[in-house]
Parts: sequence; C-alpha cells; structure tokens
Amino acid sequence: MDKRREIRRSIESIILPFLGTREIDHEPFQFLIMDISVNGLKIAIPRWLVGRDILKQDELINMHIPFRLGAAEYKHGRVMWKKYDDTVPGDTYGIYMENRISPYDPVYISLETLKIDIDFQEFDSVENISIKLLKDMYLLKKGILVYLKHLLPYFTRITEYRGEEYKQLKDIFLSDIIKKVGQNYEKLFALYEETRNICCSLNNISKSIDLEELRELVESEINIEILKSTFESESILPYLNAIKILEQKQYANYNMIVMLYVKELEYT
Repeated sequence: MDKRREIRRSIESIILPFLGTREIDHEPFQFLIMDISVNGLKIAIPRWLVGRDILKQDELINMHIPFRLGAAEYKHGRVMWKKYDDTVPGDTYGIYMENRISPYDPVYISLETLKIDIDFQEFDSVENISIKLLKDMYLLKKGILVYLKHLLPYFTRITEYRGEEYKQLKDIFLSDIIKKVGQNYEKLFALYEETRNICCSLNNISKSIDLEELRELVESEINIEILKSTFESESILPYLNAIKILEQKQYANYNMIVMLYVKELEYT
C-alpha cells in the first residue's frame, strides 16, 4: 500500500531508467521514477529492465540523482514499502529521502518545480556540461584501472592460494577483470573524443550518446562479495570500497547525462 501522505505529482516526462545502488553492497540497479513529492518518491523496477534487482523494506539506497530543495540536495533514500504493479509491470517502491547535503551538481531535479533543471554557474552551456561529464567518466574508469593494477601484488600477499593455483586465479579471474575495465576505459575515452569533436549540443545528445551502451561502460566490473569469498580476507575491503566510491561518481555522471537526454526529448 502507498503510505505517503504528501501531495504527489507524476513525472510523465522522465521515461528513461536511472542507475542506483544498494548501500549494503554497492551493487547497481536500474529504476524508473514514477512520481515525486517534497520528501519522497515512488520508483519502479519493471521486469523489462536489463539491470533489475529486488529491494527490501528499510534498505538504504543511493539514487545518484541530486534532488534539490532550496539550499539542500538529497541523493539517498530508504525503502518504506514495496508492492507489485500490473501496469508497470514490476515492483514499485516508496522511497523516503534522507541525508541532506549541500548542492553542487549542475544537473538536478528540483523538488520545488518537480522538473529537471540546469545550474549554469560553473558552465556556460549544456555542451560543456555533457563533455565535462564524459571526461569525468573516462578519468574515473582510468582511476579504477590504476587501483586494480596496484592491487595485484597485494592480492598475492594476502591470498591463501599459492603457486599454480594463484597463477590460474590471476590469469582467469583477476586479469579478466582488469582487461574488461581497460576495454571500457578505452571506449569511454573514444566516446568523449567523438562527442568533443562534434560539439554536442542539447539538440543532438541522443545522436552522439547511446544510453544503453554508456550504462554498460560505466557499470561495475567488480563484485565485492565474489572477491571477498575468493580471498577470504576483510583486509581488502578498504581498497575495494575506494573503487566503489569512484564507481558511484560514475553512476552520478551517468544519471546527469540521462537527465540531459530527457531535457532534449522535451524540446523535440
């Protein structure tokens, strides 16, 4: 049952999925915004989404979307209720927004107008915002790649695997992760160069950026639980969490690109 008592407004214009993460394990999932009020929103996770997940009541999530109200922004929320909706079709969730922070994102959803707005204080055009976001994306992926390469010798010291067993683990598992991150970094860099060269504007973001392809490039290549069970050591968690922080910045950038994409659709 929908328990929110505030006035809610449906967001019919936002028809594209965003990326969120569960705070407990930082794993990403896709979701749609159904409606919004001053302190909460209803999201849906339809069956047709590629990156589906099941959220639990009272679970804390990071929506990686800045919801701005006056001098504050909200990005985190707590799952208050869940129900299945045949019209979606899929699960819908009531989210109560928590953890107020100071605003700093150039693209956000205003809780006053309930629309996507753009802050041009640091940027003179949508073109510059989109190019800056893509630049941040490839640099963040490069940072993840550097982290992983530096962690390889550390993994050697903490693992109980030795000799041929560790060589197989490194060649089959760790090297594959590093290779995948490297490939995604190169693709993100190529997308940035292409977008910068054609001088992308609000009227042709959809022509230069494929959101589904971009989502696949920014999503994590690393599963913390698998690495924890593989190495059976809690000492790797600070390093993995540092990587997850970079990934969360990726998701925030991706969601701002989605919002710019939606703004373009409003004008077509």
